[in-house]
Amino acid sequence: MDEPSDTEDTLVGWMLNLRTAVGCPTLRTLSRHADFAGTPLPIQTLSAILQGKRQRPTWDTVLAFVQACERCAAAQHDMNIPRDLFDRGMWLTRWQETSPAKPPETQTASPSRPGVYLDHCTGVITDGKNARLAMTIYNIASPSEGEDT
Repeated sequence: MDEPSDTEDTLVGWMLNLRTAVGCPTLRTLSRHADFAGTPLPIQTLSAILQGKRQRPTWDTVLAFVQACERCAAAQHDMNIPRDLFDRGMWLTRWQETSPAKPPETQTASPSRPGVYLDHCTGVITDGKNARLAMTIYNIASPSEGEDT
């Protein structure tokens, strides 16, 4: 699969290139293949994403798209498509790299505000089907009576 051009250097660009590599299946075909795999991928959602009319897709949507493309490729026995185009780890990395860079929101620990807060998200852990956030969480408790603050 070709590298996305400068104007396509986005996750959507990579998705469009994958779709081209597997023979440009229709959105209906991709949606049907995703449904067969048990991961719904509505045509309207897919259309909006691929046309750039929708914000960055979720990891579940990207994974469903990649799996649908893989099923399309498998259905076309005469196509010689490298298996690494469907590597979930590579797609997860691409998805993570396109996430909007936001500085982690941190709160100052204050004895008057005990509680639990999210310090920062460190990434996404996936087993190829399910994705979970890896994060650091701190429990801020009020100091006991008699303790220095």
